[in-house]
Amino acid sequence: MPLWGFVLLVCGGLLAVGWLCDRFVSKRRSGRADPAASSLQQSYGETLMEQERKDFPNAP
Repeated sequence: MPLWGFVLLVCGGLLAVGWLCDRFVSKRRSGRADPAASSLQQSYGETLMEQERKDFPNAP
């Protein structure tokens, strides 16, 4: 595969991932999301925040 084909593939993949994330977030805001998925995402977000507090204890 030529280099430009690989670049197009990567850019297309990033666009698709961004679009899917945007769809999921907007669906969650409107309250139509799967409650199990949103609670899973919320607990994952809390875990990330706890990890950031451990990594950067002096952050404001």
